[in-house]
Amino acid sequence: DFCLSRGLGDVYKRQLIMMLFFAAGMIIGAVSLKRADSYLSGAFSDMFSVYIRSKSSQSLCMNFINSLAVNAAFMLAVFVFGLCAVGLPLICILPIIRGVGIGMLSGYLYSNFALRGLGYCVLVIYPGLIPAIFALLLACSAGINSSYEMLLSLSSAKSQRGEGSIKIYCMRFLIICILIVLAAVTDLSLIHI
Repeated sequence: DFCLSRGLGDVYKRQLIMMLFFAAGMIIGAVSLKRADSYLSGAFSDMFSVYIRSKSSQSLCMNFINSLAVNAAFMLAVFVFGLCAVGLPLICILPIIRGVGIGMLSGYLYSNFALRGLGYCVLVIYPGLIPAIFALLLACSAGINSSYEMLLSLSSAKSQRGEGSIKIYCMRFLIICILIVLAAVTDLSLIHI
């Protein structure tokens, strides 16, 4: 019952489990690309080439907005699911989805460029992802807690969720939004490496 606990130690357990979901997604993504047929590998290669060309030809402002938009989409999904009584399982899926994408990218770069691809990941991709993934894991933890509180308030005769809980939830997400802006700035600073 990892998602339903409320103590401080349980918050860390929730975040650890979200990290494990993310790591599982990365493994699934890397393995799926390795075992993919030539069509999927070719499509991923074309997509990565377009990504590199567009990233180097776009303005800094557009690169910032694109990086911010990807992270904001995940945060918005977690935020909305956190306001739903049945959002808990959907929140748990989001780190897996994010991990699959990053795992596919990492697997592609490693399988095609070996140590150069791994170096590109470490020097260019991962520094911007670290604060973004940290923000996603914090958001998932807050969203799980909020979704569970919503479920409790619906299942009990009295309302257990007050206006203060929603304000705290929104304040947590405001802080998390600062982290995704930091992630976009970090990603922006590494564009021309």
